[in-house]
Amino acid sequence: MDIKQMQGDVASQEEGVWLQYAEGDWKFKLAYGGTGSRAGDIYDRLLSKARQRNRNTLWLPSEVTTPIQRDWLAAHIFKGWKNVTSDGKPLAFNKENLEALLNVESIGARVVEWAGIECRMIENFKNQTDADVGSEEGSPATAAMKSGSSLEP
Repeated sequence: MDIKQMQGDVASQEEGVWLQYAEGDWKFKLAYGGTGSRAGDIYDRLLSKARQRNRNTLWLPSEVTTPIQRDWLAAHIFKGWKNVTSDGKPLAFNKENLEALLNVESIGARVVEWAGIECRMIENFKNQTDADVGSEEGSPATAAMKSGSSLEP
């Protein structure tokens, strides 16, 4: 396979691609946050600082990592959404509405977990077209959430 094909679409990695959320008809535009990306490097630095504050431990409890991941996703990964409503009316994508959604106890943690996995999967950023958005099978993370399986390896 050609190196450029393995790398994925650099423009879509920065601008984001539309991905179907596992529950309902929501679609989120996510930037790439995996290895070698600017966003991924920022996340690594945030975790490194958290480890230093926690006596350089490799394992950090979820009460430390979850807020870091949520804030990182909001600042660097989420680029838009479709079909998100409040009281039956379309909800505009902006920082305040995104933070409100991610902090809703019943759904926010699931959206954070899903987006945290999806944004690191380079396959999502390889020459995606609008027709690819929300395919029935979706990614492994979407399939796991639909089946009720754990997203952890």
